[in-house]
Amino acid sequence: MRRANRLVASVRRGAKIFLIASLVAQAAALVRYVILARMLGPAELGLAATLILTAQFFESLSDTGANRYVVQDARGHTSEVMGLVHMILAGRGILLAAALALTAGLVADLYKAPILAPGLIALGLTQVILGFQNLEVRRVQRDGDFRPEAVMTIAGEVTSAIAIAAAAWIVRDHTAVIYGLTARALIMLIVSHVMAERRYAWAFGKADAVAFSRFASPLFLNGLLLFFGSQGDRILVGASLGAEGLGYYSAIILLIYYPAAALSRFVASLHMPNVARTRDNPEKFAREREQLGGRAVLLSTAMLLGFCLAGPLFAPLLYGHAFAQPLPMFAALALLQAVRLARCWPTTLALGTGDSFSVLAANVVRVVALPAAIFAYKAWPSVYAIVGAFILGELLSLATALIYQWRRRVVRARREFVRSFLFTLVGSVAVALSATLQERMWAWSAGVAVVLLGTLALHAWTERPTILHAWGLVRSRIFRRA
Repeated sequence: MRRANRLVASVRRGAKIFLIASLVAQAAALVRYVILARMLGPAELGLAATLILTAQFFESLSDTGANRYVVQDARGHTSEVMGLVHMILAGRGILLAAALALTAGLVADLYKAPILAPGLIALGLTQVILGFQNLEVRRVQRDGDFRPEAVMTIAGEVTSAIAIAAAAWIVRDHTAVIYGLTARALIMLIVSHVMAERRYAWAFGKADAVAFSRFASPLFLNGLLLFFGSQGDRILVGASLGAEGLGYYSAIILLIYYPAAALSRFVASLHMPNVARTRDNPEKFAREREQLGGRAVLLSTAMLLGFCLAGPLFAPLLYGHAFAQPLPMFAALALLQAVRLARCWPTTLALGTGDSFSVLAANVVRVVALPAAIFAYKAWPSVYAIVGAFILGELLSLATALIYQWRRRVVRARREFVRSFLFTLVGSVAVALSATLQERMWAWSAGVAVVLLGTLALHAWTERPTILHAWGLVRSRIFRRA
């Protein structure tokens, strides 16, 4: 019993540290963009964003899910599987560097910015470095130990922010981001090996390779779809409005993108080991599923409303008055990122139960947003047309993911779709309220505000088990300290 209690306490401490690490990582990433925006301006910020987008494209195209496989698979903890995924990740890093070097000129021509080519080639170095990480920091998460990855993340992201600040001061152009990302990769590589319980090694076993390929194969296409689904809006904005327009857009959306990414990463990493561990126990799995879904939609709702309120204040404060935008733009981007955060709930359920195909199916539907956004922009040349199309794509993807999980008898249809509908309704009403406030339609604003409060109350009522559970944790902590 004492050993079990110590294990539970260790898991909770590790989860707290990992949450802190996720928040630090996203805060550091935001600081990087603030530094670039303040010191270099929107045009150079747009070029830096283009460099990062291109690197992310190749990363998504070659995603094998190896870091998730060592947590999810029954043999993921063995030295044979660890050696296999180490070898695969190293090869992936080398291939990514080669791909960036070979396509640098083509990408630079596509964006009509020849100056990008040397930077794209240099970014390949970061991919090679990251390919030699020791995945022990992920393997130990099977037992709820998130501390090694937390330390690695904090060290890497803080180093990156400092390096970018120094580089921006010296070089005064978009290449500052390359120095920061290279420093980040080096620190993460070093920490991953220093904190590893077992030495880094390569291995190959035919049976393990076949099992891994079954898991990873859908993720190759899924990675490409994921990229266009999650970053397609920025690609279209850059193609339509140029580097400077992309600089403005990126600065605003990244204010909420980084909190959303931190929360998504935390929720997925915290719940995936539990989902995998309880999937053969219906009672425990149902409890885990309910907590995962409730936390995901409540965090998404809180983030959406928080950005609607804080975004218009903090954007000019952080970046300068040139980055001020209308209220509906903040609300629309908040809804877009909130739905993306909510999608971590069915995705975690799928991957935690070994189902990578439904993740692929959901992302296939998600990419509908890309042609829809192109068509919408031609009909209505506005950033709102692009954002609206991508919101629609995210909602369709969420619905598809839930349908697949329902067909697998992983979720209950009525419960999950009521939850999703109320969450979407809250976001839609929030966007409507921002539009009426922007146009100073005070009577309409008052009416829409009442509808928003009513919808929020109903949403909170349906999620009361999750809210009461969270409140119980807070109360127990307060009384324990007292």
